[in-house]
Amino acid sequence: MLTDDDNNCTATIANLPTNQDGVKVLATDEDKQDDVTKKYKENEIRAVVWNENGKYSWYLGYVLKAIDNGEKYQIDHLVRVDQTSEKSWQYPGKEDIQMVLPEQILEIEIEGEWTTEERNRKFLLKNMKEISFDMKKHVSL
Repeated sequence: MLTDDDNNCTATIANLPTNQDGVKVLATDEDKQDDVTKKYKENEIRAVVWNENGKYSWYLGYVLKAIDNGEKYQIDHLVRVDQTSEKSWQYPGKEDIQMVLPEQILEIEIEGEWTTEERNRKFLLKNMKEISFDMKKHVSL
């Protein structure tokens, strides 16, 4: 306790809130949840790792939505146009929507663009080597 005899005041020493404490109080519940777990946004294209009979492979897919605040994600997968190349991707004839864990999603940003040809629209991936390298690091953890 501090006293100031000249002004006849007393005060107790306490931990004052920090700016971060203030942000926590002012943040909405949705803001708090987004900061804590949800990493990937809807309609974001991501590389997803799958273990196929003991062999790891990656696929591209769009995040449709987060489930249980990012505990899982619903992904709409694309398929390789040519199984021997990772450059060209398209939607499969039948939807391939899967639930994935955040650990399956690679952190690397996807670089590419959709062709404008509507009927046979393809996604041309520009950084497939970086994704393959990142996947190898990811599965060795």
